[in-house]
Amino acid sequence: MAAITSAEYAGGPQAVTAVETDTRKPLKGALFVALVGERFDGHDYIAQALQQGAVAALSSKSLAELKAAGQIVDKQKILVVDDTLRALGQIGRANRARFRGLVAAVTGSAGKTSVKEMLASILATRGAVAKTQGNLNNEIGVPLSLLQLNDQHVAGVFELGASAVGEIARTTRMTLPQVAILNNAGSAHLEGFGSLERIVQAKAEIFEGLLGSGSAVLNRDDKNYPFWLTFCQNLSQKPDIISFGFHESADVTAKNVQSNESGSSFTLVLRRPGDAGKPAEVAVHLQFAGRHNISNALAASAACFMLGLKPSAIAEGLSAARPVGGRLQFERYGHGLTCIDDSYNANPASMVAALDVLAGAEGVGVAVLGDMAELGGTAKAAHFELGAQAAARGFASVFAIGQFSAEVRRGFESIAAKGDAECHAFTDKAAAQIPLVNELQARLKRGEGVCVLFKGSRSAGMETLKAAVLKRMGFASSAANSDRGGKV
Repeated sequence: MAAITSAEYAGGPQAVTAVETDTRKPLKGALFVALVGERFDGHDYIAQALQQGAVAALSSKSLAELKAAGQIVDKQKILVVDDTLRALGQIGRANRARFRGLVAAVTGSAGKTSVKEMLASILATRGAVAKTQGNLNNEIGVPLSLLQLNDQHVAGVFELGASAVGEIARTTRMTLPQVAILNNAGSAHLEGFGSLERIVQAKAEIFEGLLGSGSAVLNRDDKNYPFWLTFCQNLSQKPDIISFGFHESADVTAKNVQSNESGSSFTLVLRRPGDAGKPAEVAVHLQFAGRHNISNALAASAACFMLGLKPSAIAEGLSAARPVGGRLQFERYGHGLTCIDDSYNANPASMVAALDVLAGAEGVGVAVLGDMAELGGTAKAAHFELGAQAAARGFASVFAIGQFSAEVRRGFESIAAKGDAECHAFTDKAAAQIPLVNELQARLKRGEGVCVLFKGSRSAGMETLKAAVLKRMGFASSAANSDRGGKV
């Protein structure tokens, strides 16, 4: 590792069994990387990490600087580099370069995790797959994810996220995917990028790290498709380009679609770019709710098709894929109450997709919507539009919660007629609990089946409101209540 990172190192050979950045995790046999953040400095924990069993530490401070800061350490256990974050990336990239299996990467403003799970499930028909865990999709998380790869894996699937231009360019060059998916572009993280145009450009960076020429997977339904197509065609190493979506010219598409709240069934149509012959077709049962998840499945299918997997394996993997917690999970609690937990994160596009799922669900619809974060100067307008979108779908009521709840209500009232459904606005979750419980209980007592959606950005913590409401109503919030779906 000293050679990989060009570190100053006075010690001898040491076996490293893991790389960690957090002293709260097991450190025995690990290399501790001292990262510097806005509210912490990992260099303050180097001595502690070594005491907890780390065999060495990566530091951007000299031994003298560490000693001056009170970090009494064995100099033979310190690797000094110019930049620990860059060094972590170099270590992750080196591990990826040694890997001989298939590697796929995915980015987009919405749906990254669902596409990743579908990709991993398809590739698992060939053997063990390493994949991004949780939200480890930034310049810290990507190299840590790449370090999972070993000889037992046949493939790796990695999410690449970003909050600024240039970040995906750096992480894709660590990942070196044979195939890269650009799922879509929207106003997520707009605050960091400054404009939607910069987001569109930043997402295209994923293709700059393709191994060799590789394959680029583009969303034919996205209005930015022409820009991304030109971007790929202008790369020095031109990738094979395959498109997916419901557009009539998409290479990978779906027909004979049937959907309900448990998922969808459809015929997957696969055609290689430029192939004028008859496309391959295979039946798929997908246990993810919503039309947008069919699109996510098409993205994963296109990538695996370019990696050489057979249509039958793609269908098998898609049918076995399951949504992860907090992403459009239907939970049934008896007495007519159903919850849709989509609380993990939110942006304008994913909010509309979730509202569409609620609109198509059985029972009276109640939308509980937390703030969408990181929208910068567009936040007020985006929340106003969210309220209008909710009103247009005719839900029984809407509960808007957070800093921009009044904007959601204003948008709602600009569409909804007086006397129709009402939008309740609360600045915090605690104030919303009892009114929401009262409304749900009243509807259930009248014999109405109720479907309630909980959704908001990660910072909104809507899962805690869901848990509190269910507890007040005498229901246990448990994964045991999740509807894992079935064939439709």
